Amino acid sequence: VGGGGGGGTGERESSAGTGTGLDGGARRFIFGYHPHGMYPAAACWFHLTPQFAALFPSVPSPVTLGASVIFCVPLLRDVVMWAGARSVSRGVFLRSLRERGAVVLCPGGQAEAVEHVGGDGDHEVTLCTKHRGFIRIAIEEGASLVPVFVFGESQATRNLLKWKAAQRWTYKRFGFPMPFLPGGWKGFLPLPAPLPLSFVVGGPVAVPPPGPDGRAAEADVEAVSRLYYRQIEGLFARYKASSGFPHLTLVLKHD
Repeated sequence: VGGGGGGGTGERESSAGTGTGLDGGARRFIFGYHPHGMYPAAACWFHLTPQFAALFPSVPSPVTLGASVIFCVPLLRDVVMWAGARSVSRGVFLRSLRERGAVVLCPGGQAEAVEHVGGDGDHEVTLCTKHRGFIRIAIEEGASLVPVFVFGESQATRNLLKWKAAQRWTYKRFGFPMPFLPGGWKGFLPLPAPLPLSFVVGGPVAVPPPGPDGRAAEADVEAVSRLYYRQIEGLFARYKASSGFPHLTLVLKHD
């Protein structure tokens, strides 16, 4: 459904058909936004586009969930709260999903930010797949999982300080990778380069019901995770060339 050329945005669905009405009568949705990159700003607004409304006509505007640590940083906290984002803590996640019926989050999280390089010279996009809490919640809450892949955003900003050992250590210790110095516009300014964005939206992944105790079985979590990331691989392969990034390769990091 449309494209992301010329600085615009667009959404496409992965299955055959008209590309509309993907909600299919489901009551709850969890949108997984990929990749995280330096800062996934478009996760706050891609669902406000008319193309998204055409794909999910009965879905209210989802709540965007972000890492809890960003709500502890003055000014940054104010910006993300102004954009309507909330903490991705389990309690807030559940409350937002039950109240609104739809949420957006970046499953790769800060671990994926550590792996990000970005910029025109980068030929790989790394997704970290070890976080499965969102899949567990989807099963226990009966929510469909919808993969979203954005081309262009992670290429628009890079970390000018490539010190992964320190960034991994600070992420594990403090929950946020440091040091980092975002550069994008003009190569060094901390603003994204003006690249066109293309948002590729996959068909909803149905989940099995929880067990008698209301908990998700680990075997089901594993099976849904495989299916979910297999669909992302398909979306990436199918749309990378038409989105303007035929040179990119996708790497799934499981540890």
